[in-house]
Amino acid sequence: QTTAWGSYSVFDWLSASVRGLYTTEGAIKFAYNGIYNPVGPMDYTSNYGGHYWDLGFGLNAMMPTGNLRGNHLSVEWLQPIHDDPNGYQLPHVGTLAATWSYSF
Repeated sequence: QTTAWGSYSVFDWLSASVRGLYTTEGAIKFAYNGIYNPVGPMDYTSNYGGHYWDLGFGLNAMMPTGNLRGNHLSVEWLQPIHDDPNGYQLPHVGTLAATWSYSF
């Protein structure tokens, strides 16, 4: 997994960011060699791994003064741009991440 990002300070208390993310997941090389009956796509090792490109946009707010001093809120939307999965897999969907912290 490789990522590159940049950030820009919009105000003293708010910054915006953009992130590019490339993920590669290797395929499974071995399988269970005992007796079993495959019942779905998840049972075939050829359906694991692939290459994925994502683009993220975020906001980061930190309150330096006032009643909310020390509070820190971050949100990021990560949007899949290109999927190249091995075999049959569900498509990747966008992800929203939010964190809140307090500094004292």
